[in-house]
Amino acid sequence: MKALRITVSLLLPVVLFWSGAPGGTPVYAQYTSSAHGDSANGVNRSAMTGYARGNCAHCHEQHASVDGLEPDPVADANPSPYELFTLNFDSAVTTNTYQVQDDICFRCHDGSNTVQDPAFQNKDYSETFGCGTPAATPVVDILGAVNQLSYHNLYDIWTFVDGDDTTYPWFNSSTNPCSGCHNPHLARRNNANPRDVTFSAISLPTDHTNLFTASMNDTFGANYEPPYCTNTTDREPASSADAATGRSSTVDYVTFCTDCHTSTNTINSTPLGRNLLTIDWSAGGDKHGLRVTEGTNNARLGPYSTATPPTQGVLSCLDCHEPHGSPNITLLRRRVNGGDLTGSIATALPASFPPVTGDTNTQNKELGYLCMRCHQEDATTVNGPAPSWRDVHHNNTGRPYAASGPCSQCHPNNSPTPLPIGCDMCHFHGATDAWLGGNALNIPTF
Repeated sequence: MKALRITVSLLLPVVLFWSGAPGGTPVYAQYTSSAHGDSANGVNRSAMTGYARGNCAHCHEQHASVDGLEPDPVADANPSPYELFTLNFDSAVTTNTYQVQDDICFRCHDGSNTVQDPAFQNKDYSETFGCGTPAATPVVDILGAVNQLSYHNLYDIWTFVDGDDTTYPWFNSSTNPCSGCHNPHLARRNNANPRDVTFSAISLPTDHTNLFTASMNDTFGANYEPPYCTNTTDREPASSADAATGRSSTVDYVTFCTDCHTSTNTINSTPLGRNLLTIDWSAGGDKHGLRVTEGTNNARLGPYSTATPPTQGVLSCLDCHEPHGSPNITLLRRRVNGGDLTGSIATALPASFPPVTGDTNTQNKELGYLCMRCHQEDATTVNGPAPSWRDVHHNNTGRPYAASGPCSQCHPNNSPTPLPIGCDMCHFHGATDAWLGGNALNIPTF
C-alpha cells in the first residue's frame, strides 16, 4: 500500500504537467517557453545543485529537501500549499517599504542576486519600452520599483482578488498577489523582447491560465496613436519605426488593466486611504479613451495633433503609468511621449474625487509636468512657477472658458489676481462633460 501511495504521488505532478486547456498547448510546453522555464535564462537558484536551469525544483521543493528550510510537512503546522522554498506572501505587510522576505518573487526580483544565479534586471517601463535613460536613482528590480512613492500595493491586490471567488475562482488566500497579473508558469521575457507581444509577461486576472498577447492594434486599430519614443519620428515601444509598428508591438494594456479597474469595481487603496478612481475607456467614458473630443483644439502636441482620426487619440494605460511603481504619485511615468518630465510630481492629490470643500492641495500644479508632454502649456509663465495653462483654457482654439470670466467660478481668491487651481481639480479619471461643463464646473467653494 505504501509503494502504491508513493507511485501515485510521483505520477501526480507528471499528470498535471501534461494537462492544460482542452485542445491547447500542454502546460510543460508553455512553461519551457516562459521566462522562468527557459533553459537559457530561466530560474536557477544558487542553493540547488544538480538541477538544470529552469527546473521546477528551483522554486518548488518536496519534503524540505534543501537544508530543511522549506516549511516542513512534519514540523510546521502550516506547510506551503505550493511546496515553495520560502514564504509565498506575508499578508501582514499592508504597505511598503517591502523587504525581500515579504514575497517569494522578491527573492529573485530584487536586483542583488539573493538566490538567483546570475542576477538579472527588470528596469521600469520608461526605460525598457519608452527609450528613457536610467533615472538619477535607477530602479533595476521589482522590489525597488514597488518601494517608490507610488506602487501597486500587494496587500490591496491580495484582498481585492481573493475577495471575489466568482470572478477570480483560481485565487485563494494562499496565492501570491503578483499572480493577479502574472502567471509565473506562462509569463515570458518581454523586457528582452519589447516589440513582440507574444513575449507578454501578463495574464488577464479573469483568464489566468492563458498568456495575454492582444495588441493595441488588435483592439483599437488606428484609434491608438503610439507616443514618441527617442524623438519625434520613432514610437513606443522601444523605438518602433512608425505608428503602425507601434500599435502592433504594444500589448493591449487597456483591456488588461480594465479587467480589474472597471467603471464599477470598488478597489480600496490602503496607502491613499480611499477607493481608487474608476476607469471607463469606452466612447462614453474618459476623454483619453474612446470618447470623441474636439478635433480643432490646437493645444495638443505631436503625434496627437495630427492623429488620424484626429477626434479619437485613445491612449494605452502605460503611455502614462508605470505598472509596478513610480517616483511620482499615482504610478505616473518619469518619461512620457519622447521626453522626460521636467519636474517631479510628488504632492498628493486631493483626498476625494471629485474634490470637495476642505480638500487640501487644490492649487498643486505639479500634474502639469505630465500634461505638458502632450499638451501645449503657456509660452510665458503668468501665474507663478511653470507649468502655466491660462492661454490654453481661455484664449486658444477650442478653449473651454472665455477670457472674460467670471474668474471666481473656478478660481479662489479672485482679487486682485485669481489663484491657480490644480490640474486635478478638473482632469482625472471619471471626469466627464457633466462634471467639467455647466454651472461653474461645480468647483467647490474655497
